[in-house]
Amino acid sequence: MPDMLSYATISNISKDSSAGKEYMPAKSLSENPPTLKQCMQQVTYFSSLPEKLYKQLLNFTTTKTIPSGSILMYENDEVDNIYFLCSGMLKVYKVDRFDHETFLYHLMPGIVISELTDFSNDAVRCFSNIEAIEQSTILVIQKAKLLKFCQLHPELSHQLLVAFSQKSKLMQCLINRELVYDGAAKVAYTLLYENEIFSRMKKQEIAYMLNIQPATLSRILKKFERKGIIEMQTRTVTVMKSDELESVFL
Repeated sequence: MPDMLSYATISNISKDSSAGKEYMPAKSLSENPPTLKQCMQQVTYFSSLPEKLYKQLLNFTTTKTIPSGSILMYENDEVDNIYFLCSGMLKVYKVDRFDHETFLYHLMPGIVISELTDFSNDAVRCFSNIEAIEQSTILVIQKAKLLKFCQLHPELSHQLLVAFSQKSKLMQCLINRELVYDGAAKVAYTLLYENEIFSRMKKQEIAYMLNIQPATLSRILKKFERKGIIEMQTRTVTVMKSDELESVFL
């Protein structure tokens, strides 16, 4: 059974991208962002902590809400915090020297955003660019204080390791999917394990994410519909035969 993480694939397209450090133009905030307590509850790694530890963790934890279209971090930025996504959706991508954008994956609520590869350095270096494609609320935890806190409370250390191991699996999933799956398998996997994007994104955006042409995506969806594997309505796709869909990529 494939890992049920958010689908990840690599695509390479030409797109104008800013190499500077200024934030991209973005829409204004349109919804009431979740509170700090709601954010902590959204991140499963912290939601089960004892009340005493939970309250102590709040002392060096804040939230930030960014509108759709804004950049959270640029590649090679160094920050002093560890980020978790509480609500919304983020796009993770890299840009080469010719300004070609390489899409990596989307991040959904509850997952750690940061790449923590060096525990000895207080700063966290960003591996890629991270952009909000929906209004998103981020849980911001000071790295140095969190690591010291983990030394005193091993149960939290375990939770943190679980969080970063899930992020590592996401990268493994990205590599495996791109090397193994053809277009039909990519669409089938996404329908089964990340179905919600069909109601949150346009088909052109989904095709870009899967590194296939929009016409190819439409053709594959219609083929699945003719076979009774899925049912399509406006902005929604319902899986009717999950076993047959799974057989496409296994």
